[in-house]
Amino acid sequence: MKFIGTYRVTPEGKMPEESKLRFVSFLKKNANKLIEHRATNERKRTTLQNSWFHKIVSMITGFKRELAKDAGDELYYQISEERVKLEIKEKYLGWEEVGGQKRLRHTSNLNTIQMNELWEALQVEYAPLGLYLPDPNQNGYK
Repeated sequence: MKFIGTYRVTPEGKMPEESKLRFVSFLKKNANKLIEHRATNERKRTTLQNSWFHKIVSMITGFKRELAKDAGDELYYQISEERVKLEIKEKYLGWEEVGGQKRLRHTSNLNTIQMNELWEALQVEYAPLGLYLPDPNQNGYK
């Protein structure tokens, strides 16, 4: 059984009463069981960061296609957003084990800091090649 609660800590540094009641109920249902409790202030990646990721996958795809086309690669058309997204995930996000099977990590599982780290890594890779990737935390990239 899993309990995931998200709440804003009160100015007194306490858990809101509604969240507290749900948590206590969870604990009562699991009396005498070993419970792991994690508390974090890390936030999941933002909607803006998710939109950014899809936008830069498109930008990188177009950039790689043009490079291949200019180099005379007749298979430039095979460079797709799906392949670029897969390459980014393999290179920067890696693999995780879920249910006994390995799979690529999803950007939906990243927090805001990890999304910023991904942007920095992609900037390091593509800026020297002449592709500027906009900051994921700014609205003006669209």
